[in-house]
Amino acid sequence: MRRKRGGYGMQESYAGYGLTAGRAKALLNECREGKYVDLVQEAARQAEPRIAEWIVSSIMEGKSFDRMAVKWELGEAEMMPCCRNSFYAYRKFTLAILDDMLAGKEVGQMGNYNSGGHNRTHGRVEEYCRIDSFRLLQYADWFERLSDYGEYHYPVMGGKIYYNLMEDTARISHNGREYPLGLYKVPNVDGLSYRLYFLCPKRQKRVRHLYKKDGLYQCRKCARLNYGIQQRSGLSLIRRKMYWLVVKKLQYVDWEVDHPDLPIQDLWHIPKPRYMRWAKYDALMEEYRQLQKEYETMYNASLMKAFGRINKLLGYD
Repeated sequence: MRRKRGGYGMQESYAGYGLTAGRAKALLNECREGKYVDLVQEAARQAEPRIAEWIVSSIMEGKSFDRMAVKWELGEAEMMPCCRNSFYAYRKFTLAILDDMLAGKEVGQMGNYNSGGHNRTHGRVEEYCRIDSFRLLQYADWFERLSDYGEYHYPVMGGKIYYNLMEDTARISHNGREYPLGLYKVPNVDGLSYRLYFLCPKRQKRVRHLYKKDGLYQCRKCARLNYGIQQRSGLSLIRRKMYWLVVKKLQYVDWEVDHPDLPIQDLWHIPKPRYMRWAKYDALMEEYRQLQKEYETMYNASLMKAFGRINKLLGYD
């Protein structure tokens, strides 16, 4: 049985971006018919200017990440400066921006009160280029180099990885720098195949991904990176939970149409979906009301904290 993907992170589903899967599919179909070319380009630039051209190609021409990856691994195209997960996250974000543009809404900007990230000490994983040891092994398998003693190269951002899987040796060369890169093999249960990992150049710890930061490929801990969802404030996270509950579980996808002036945390009525049992509906509504109480408590506490700081600055404390 497949384990259900959980969480309320933006990369888990379209719901995290304020879209339904049906609306996203409709937008993609319209774009591939040649509509909204200028709007898609502008939305992609707002989502992430570094990979805007790849996002536009994917949306307008239907090109997948893997299809574009083959091109740059063969040296026929420039390499994309982000990983697979980040690419599809930015593509979803682009569709959300495009949907807002078509609806005449202003695109939301980061930096508002309680938007999160004001005092962060770590960078975001999604903002950095990374290399994947599993992809390196897959690349070698594609070209039947798993049992070759020769040294081959794997293209990365700004350079190449020179590797020999039979001798478990590798070195990475990029942006005028070159240093050894450790490889570590973990046998699979069949006793024949194996999984390949990198050894972080700084800590020599086994990791799957290395991130390019400060001119050096290193593990997530050494690069002081974490995920975007970890940098969100408590209020933002509760709103995401509410959105997931209202749109996905209670199937109230038109709440913004029915209540254009109400935020997600202030809904006073959510209709019962057809064919849903009343017991389940009552349980979900109780969960939503509990989130509302939690949100109100946290919001009031944050306001009191802010007022305390203001009073202290004004000398009233």
